[in-house]
Amino acid sequence: MATRDLKFRQTTERKRAKVFKRAKRQGFVTNNEAKKIGGWIQAWYHLNAMREAGYLKQKGHNLWVIGRKRKYELRV
Repeated sequence: MATRDLKFRQTTERKRAKVFKRAKRQGFVTNNEAKKIGGWIQAWYHLNAMREAGYLKQKGHNLWVIGRKRKYELRV
């Protein structure tokens, strides 16, 4: 169930943007790195949401790479 709390949503977007920035810099990001950067217990949930939005692609069980180019990117 999605929350309607604006502050919570903005915090989540900032954390996802930080993870995306790391993935963009390295070319990939792992579940453990995303867990540390975002402070999430289950990083795969957020990585999967980013995959559905087109920001990341999953390569293997624990590796996520940059998805297709987008006009609007996540911002920190």
